[in-house]
Amino acid sequence: FSLMNRLLLKNFVPARQHYHFAHGFFDSPVPRNFHDHDFHEIFWVEEGAGWHHINHRKRPLREGMLVLVRDKDLHALSTEEGGKMHIANLAFSKRHWEDLLKRYFPGEKDPARHPSASREFQLRQDEFLTIRRQSRRLNSAIRSRAQLDLFLLEILFLGRHSAGTETQRPSTPDWLDAACREIGKTEHLASGVEAFYRLAGRSPDHVARACRAHLGISPTEIVNASRLEHAASRLSNTDDTILDIADDCGLPNLAHFYKLFAARYGTTPRRYRMQARFIVGRDAPSK
Repeated sequence: FSLMNRLLLKNFVPARQHYHFAHGFFDSPVPRNFHDHDFHEIFWVEEGAGWHHINHRKRPLREGMLVLVRDKDLHALSTEEGGKMHIANLAFSKRHWEDLLKRYFPGEKDPARHPSASREFQLRQDEFLTIRRQSRRLNSAIRSRAQLDLFLLEILFLGRHSAGTETQRPSTPDWLDAACREIGKTEHLASGVEAFYRLAGRSPDHVARACRAHLGISPTEIVNASRLEHAASRLSNTDDTILDIADDCGLPNLAHFYKLFAARYGTTPRRYRMQARFIVGRDAPSK
């Protein structure tokens, strides 16, 4: 193992804020910065694949997988040789998590007490899109208790659904799943909604109805979400200019790009770039 750090939430969450949220990229085949902490953590794989080294076990990670990490878990991430993995990471206090469970799920077992393998969830495409959509609130500069509660409740309900304690929703059609995945590729972004319809292989009206019924959003919202996720990835991982990034995403009107980006991430592209390059477990300060 690399030198282990003990991470403390107070070292990277300012006063009057309630959590830390960021995106990060990993490309090392060797797990680095093994750490444990005094807080709980949720991360999910936005793109790519890799490994989660947790409590002396090695667990596979792939796109759409969400993981709950409890305090005192010893863990680190790695990828295959030459691979890359993009994750979103949320850190919050153990006390906040426990208070939330007492309020909304009294008498139920704390999911954080389950073995590590039972704290992994492979999200369906519609669930993955829901998590991405809900996580927009987390990028607010305020980072309030209410924003954290809303997101954690979504996670907890997804976990209950995955455990079979709730009635399953109709699954998303394979063709819509495939179109949602493909539209995120760089070569399709500039063409926008027209590319989404082409990838779906259905009429615009059919696609729009299916998006509303299964995902709760419009084709335009799906395309713009993919464009902005691509922009966020480029901001996090490159030094490309904001103008070039917006243009490549199919949003050459910079004012419109800024407006959409702020609505999704609650901040400017420049500030997002600064925040997103700080990720818990990769470069967070130790005690």
